[in-house]
Amino acid sequence: MREYCGGYARMTVGQNIVLRWVRDESLFEVFQGLRDLGLADIGAQGIADVVSCPGTDSCKLGITASMGLNQAIQARVELMDVTDALTRKIHIKMSGCPNSCGQHHIANIGFHGAAMKVGPQQLPAYHMFVGGSYDNGNLRMATQLKVRLPAKRGPDAVERVVQFYEAGRQPGEEFNAFFDRVGAEAFETAIEDLTLPGDFTDANRHPHANRDGNRDPDDDPHADTWPPAPPPGGMAHGADAHAAGADAGVADGAEWIQRPARHDAG
Repeated sequence: MREYCGGYARMTVGQNIVLRWVRDESLFEVFQGLRDLGLADIGAQGIADVVSCPGTDSCKLGITASMGLNQAIQARVELMDVTDALTRKIHIKMSGCPNSCGQHHIANIGFHGAAMKVGPQQLPAYHMFVGGSYDNGNLRMATQLKVRLPAKRGPDAVERVVQFYEAGRQPGEEFNAFFDRVGAEAFETAIEDLTLPGDFTDANRHPHANRDGNRDPDDDPHADTWPPAPPPGGMAHGADAHAAGADAGVADGAEWIQRPARHDAG
């Protein structure tokens, strides 16, 4: 920063860094420096540039660990290897509560933290929003779908919605235009099976660990070790998540997820 942009950088609401006034002839050198720092990944402002608030990792108002969902969705999107130009323009954002610090209400696909009952117990869950926008100063509030998803199924919901859009859109039709044409009910139907909570287990209670891997030892029998041991019976149905760096398995009807290593967003 000192050498190429006067020692100044700006943080954006999209959790990216803007380096201003870089001379054209210095762009490649700046890129090389950013690459050496691990900050040169492509895709800023695109579908893989997922944004979230801190959630329960540090916020007392948080209901869910939104940064955990952020990493799980980013890993899934990267595994999907999206190449379509219109799909890459989709924005995904999430907040750990309804207060919208993660700006989920203006995302093409948004989530805010909630809870759902399984018998007498509660599981972390998310409300889902579709159709928001803020590009080019054109603000549009997203529509809340009439669904409540278990937190562990957030990545599945994103993949399902993207596939639904790509399969049903007209030539050149952007995501919000497709949503306006088919309506919220069609989206609700597309993810309806993902709203079933499954059994209440420790794996369901902690679908996404904190970034540093800390958990409450009173709640989690594996809190003294990280990564935790998989559930009895071994691993199953987790090939996709494993390939993305997040091991997943199914035991007693509930998924077990090992979060990928910490990395900075954007």
